[in-house]
Amino acid sequence: LPGCDAVKGRIDVWIAEDAIEFAKQFGSESPITEWAAGVAFPREGRIILRAYGTALFSLLQTFDHEVSHILVHRTVGGRRLPRWFLEGLAIWQASESLADHVQQAVGASLSDRLMPFQQLTRGFPVSGTAVRVAYAQSALFVRWLVREHGEESLRRVLGRVRQGDDFNTAFVGVYRRPLDEAVRLWTESLEEAATPWYLLRDGTVFWVLM
Repeated sequence: LPGCDAVKGRIDVWIAEDAIEFAKQFGSESPITEWAAGVAFPREGRIILRAYGTALFSLLQTFDHEVSHILVHRTVGGRRLPRWFLEGLAIWQASESLADHVQQAVGASLSDRLMPFQQLTRGFPVSGTAVRVAYAQSALFVRWLVREHGEESLRRVLGRVRQGDDFNTAFVGVYRRPLDEAVRLWTESLEEAATPWYLLRDGTVFWVLM
């Protein structure tokens, strides 16, 4: 995990045997209990996992994902990071399969359903297809940053935030361009790949080609 190699401290992991026990951990009714396979409480150093995962994430994927949240929180000393960055970084660190995320994000780009990253800074949608789109675009954007600038760039962003920079300042300092410009470049690269992906997703087009 970039920048997390020196992080220490206990992490408590709890397994909820069923959806009812999992939902109890939230203290109130929440739509995410329907699809989430786990949740991390970084300040408390606690992870709650659903015993069998969900259709969206497996149990093992979720464990690595949630551990990432706690380690990153400790790495930056509890300073604020955008939700999209946290989720995209956790997916990348957990080596989760990106096939479904790619399909969701490409489909969203074709219909202009990609959400502004500013909207995903403080929180994610809690229900519907927007949940998958939010995770997909976050995962793919972080993956694009790694491909274009290397893993070390993530370490440098976390290091700058730990030293006191806000995220936007750290982002510009590392990537030499503001977030909106980087998102524009990423979106353009995504749209270049949209046509072949769309052909694979559209059964009618596939049969016509055959």
